[in-house]
Amino acid sequence: MQTPNDNASARYVEIYNSGSDQSMSDYYLIRWTNGNATPTNSSAISLATACGGTLYRFQYCIISNKTASTFAGNYGIYSDYNAGTGGSADSNGDDNLAIVTSAGGSFNSASYTLIDVFGNAGEDGTGTWHEFEDGRVERKSSVQNPVATWNQQNDWNVDGDNGNGAGARNVNQDFDPGSWIGSNDVDTWKGGTSGDWSVGSNWGSGSVPTQ
Repeated sequence: MQTPNDNASARYVEIYNSGSDQSMSDYYLIRWTNGNATPTNSSAISLATACGGTLYRFQYCIISNKTASTFAGNYGIYSDYNAGTGGSADSNGDDNLAIVTSAGGSFNSASYTLIDVFGNAGEDGTGTWHEFEDGRVERKSSVQNPVATWNQQNDWNVDGDNGNGAGARNVNQDFDPGSWIGSNDVDTWKGGTSGDWSVGSNWGSGSVPTQ
């Protein structure tokens, strides 16, 4: 989760699959804005729409708050999905986020299951360990599996303008979409040619990885 100090149009959330192939059916990225104890339906992003029907082993999914071309202008690679402003990929760093499942074809804020969470729902992030305003959040390399328990400070590296971690960060400081310190992948997504995963020149090795 990233919200750079110098560019609110460069916010994004990156999801990485460190395990086996996973169907994204009924999976959503949702947001608890500020100190709200209930997520809003309108903030939910369908991960089947954003990432495709399946998130393959060692695959990244980058969800941005602007177009893929705007994202590429900031970071040199294309995002997978433009979720627009005001949603789960557009946090200013005071919010709480989670990946959840919710059946029925759309997210239901009254009926969902937590899969992986960041922060502490119902608590505004301002002044807390989970404030990443003008900074970034990165899962620690030692945490390879989803954690559905709130308030897990030791699972995350957090930088923010309140003094957390390295403090406020700009686009050219530590933001590395398509890469994670704990990844097991043997190739790096660059997206230099397009957003097409099947094009070899979009990969660091020059070849499309095999599953």
